[in-house]
Amino acid sequence: MKHLGYETDLFLLAKDGIITAHEDCISVITPDNPTYYFGNFLLLKSPPKNENKREIEKRFEALVGINSVSHHKTFCWNPTQKTDISHFLEEGYEYEERQVLTAKADDLIAPKNQNTTILIRPFSSKEDWEQWIDLVVEERDEGHTADRFRVYAEGKAHSFQRLHKDGKGNFYGAFVGDELAGALGLFHQNKLGRFQEVLTKTAFRRQAICKTLVYTICKEAFESLDDLVIVATDGEQALKIYQSLGFKAKERQASLCFWKK
Repeated sequence: MKHLGYETDLFLLAKDGIITAHEDCISVITPDNPTYYFGNFLLLKSPPKNENKREIEKRFEALVGINSVSHHKTFCWNPTQKTDISHFLEEGYEYEERQVLTAKADDLIAPKNQNTTILIRPFSSKEDWEQWIDLVVEERDEGHTADRFRVYAEGKAHSFQRLHKDGKGNFYGAFVGDELAGALGLFHQNKLGRFQEVLTKTAFRRQAICKTLVYTICKEAFESLDDLVIVATDGEQALKIYQSLGFKAKERQASLCFWKK
């Protein structure tokens, strides 16, 4: 599947995951983090339809397996054509579409207003990662318990640290004093960089922290990388921020996800 968004997704998952190509899909399993919904999923080669709902659910059970805690099922695909998925939605699946945006060095636009009070630096200690895990748990979406989400966040942190150890990138924080106000990861392969988990603490939003952090890391990254990729969910405020910095829409991603609420 030639799709920059999914190609970089799979690159990020390859270190800890088991990625297997099948005739109708690609299965992804992350054994060390089984409740990571988008680390244990099927990447479908064609969009799901109401009439094959049970068939692809059986494929998920056979190729990925049902976790006894989350009971989740996740399907992703390239939404190049419309498909009727109403039966999935009726049974509690959540549908989401995301934009895959890219930028080259010449595309980058300096923001008119930047936050000059924050300290931007790479993560360098256990305490930095502990603050990041707390931030991710605190800012989690509705429908997830704090305890279960912390298990997921700790697994993600370990995965990102292993990528850093392999020289594939790092996480960066925007600090107000010693407090982590915002963070993002940037990992790379073959001159291509992919942002991860861009997040600002609610108490520090609307202070230009996100755009300052993304812009600063972009400038540094373009010293060694040719292209940067960032993914944002439709309707998110972050999408406007990325576009204002010069990122342009290239592709779309679609997903259906069910989990035990």
